[in-house]
Order: sequence, then structure tokens, then C-alpha cells
Amino acid sequence: FWLGKKGLKLGKKINVPVILTYHTRLEMYAQNLPVFKMVFKNILSHKLIKNFAQKCDGVIAPTESASEYLMNVGVSRQKLVLPTGIDLSVYDRVNENEIKNIKTGYAPNGEILLCTVSRLAIEKNINFLIEGLKYVKENTKKKFKCIIIGDGPEKNNLQNLIDKYSLNDEIYLIGSMEQKEVAKYYMASDLFVFGSKSETQGMVLLEAMAGKCPVLCIRSSGTDDVVRDEYNGFKTSDNLQEWSERIIYLLENEELLRTLGTNAFRYSQKFSIDKMSQKVEMFYKKLILLKGDRLEENMND
Repeated sequence: FWLGKKGLKLGKKINVPVILTYHTRLEMYAQNLPVFKMVFKNILSHKLIKNFAQKCDGVIAPTESASEYLMNVGVSRQKLVLPTGIDLSVYDRVNENEIKNIKTGYAPNGEILLCTVSRLAIEKNINFLIEGLKYVKENTKKKFKCIIIGDGPEKNNLQNLIDKYSLNDEIYLIGSMEQKEVAKYYMASDLFVFGSKSETQGMVLLEAMAGKCPVLCIRSSGTDDVVRDEYNGFKTSDNLQEWSERIIYLLENEELLRTLGTNAFRYSQKFSIDKMSQKVEMFYKKLILLKGDRLEENMND
């Protein structure tokens, strides 16, 4: 919050455009407040976003859904819909032995390997994911393993839940790691599972797809623009049984899983850093020109 205000002050001081990249649904973090949770969730969070964005010259939104949200709360500034670019070169540097070692290490008997990448916090809905995998285990004979990559304040609680449901042989909390390491796990996995509803973009979904890993997620503003049903993955409602049944369906249809993975890889190639950089450069140039025109008009007045 304070860095944003500082940026606005500096931009005004030297007469250059200030651009906000909107990437956090503030209302999803209301539970972290000690008081006024519902007031913040339903009113204050939207006012904060609107008031700050209206002071900027332009806004970058990672998805069409995020851009529509900004319009709905009254943000009228110039907007660019631009997902964060993927560094595809990271995937090119991974060799087959590294992928094989991960597969044999976590799924030594040919189990289907699931993975997810997330900060381990309440708003990321990892509890839902674990409960869903419990349902999967109880309702299919297909064997699977799931790697959870990431760290955070909920780690101990999540491990306790895994213990409670006797899922220690299926789910592994392996902590956080550098992006170049994460890419190996995407490439070794057969399916990326995602329970979060608080994303504005779902960057990890595109990163997983770049590793030929299709995605199963909950339908939300951060996933709608990225996942195409029955092409590069599946979206479900926020319903535990529906989400879990979709995993079972994919576990039992491995050929479809491979086809989705191929499609996911093709789809991800449109979001390289180079292609995204070209778009944002043009947006910067546009706002610089508009800022200059406004300054000239003010001087003439």
C-alpha cells in the first residue's frame, strides 16, 4: 500500500505516467483482518482498488475477468489485458534424466503424478484439495501421488490434515524451490490440480501448461481466461465431489490426459516473455504520448 503511494508521488513529481498492475483480489484476504472483515470484503477493498487505480494513468490486468472487475468497480483508466509472460527457456534446459528421477522418486510404481504449486495459506484453499484427494482415493482403484510445492503459515495444519486422512503415501509437502526447479516437476507430472479461488491470473496454471501438464481447477476470475474445458484442462464449480470426480475421470482416461497435456503445451507458447514484453512496451509508449499531450494542453491553457 505504501509503496504504491510513493510511486504515485514520484510519478507526479517528474511528470511521467504511473501504471498499476492489478494482480491481487484484496477482498479474498479479508479473513486476515482482526476486525471489520465483512466491511472490508464487501466495500472497502473495492474502494481501495478504485481510488488508487483512478489516480494512475493506466492499469495492466492479467485477464479479461480482472479487467471487467476493474470496470465494474468504476475504474475508467486506460487498460491493457496482459498475462505475466512465461520464461520458456527454463523448460528447454531440463533434461530427460531430471524428469525421470522425479517420476521414479515420487511415483516409483507408475502411479499418475499430480502436482500443485501454491503458498500454503488459507486463501489458497489447499484444505479443499486435500479433502478432494481423499475422495479420489476412496472412489477409484487408480493409484496416484500428489506433490504440493510451496511453503507458508498453513503448512503444519495441512500436514495434520494429511495425517488425519491417512494420505501420507499419496500427498507430499515438499516445500518451496526456485522456478527453474519447479519447471522440472511440471514436466514430470501428469496433471496440475488447483483449488484456489483468490487468483487474478493463475500464473502457475500457464507455467504448468508450459511443462505439458494439463490443469484441473475451480472456476474463478483467475482461471476462466486460462483454462479451456476439454482442451487444456477442466474447470469445475466449487463443489468437492464434482472437482474430485473430474480427477477420477482423468485418472481413468490416460489417453485423454496426454492429449490435454499436448494442447496445454501449445496454448502456453502464446504467453512467452518476449511476446508479452512487446505488448507492454506498446502500452508504455501509448501512455507516454497521452501524458505528453495532456501536459501540452495544460501549458497551452
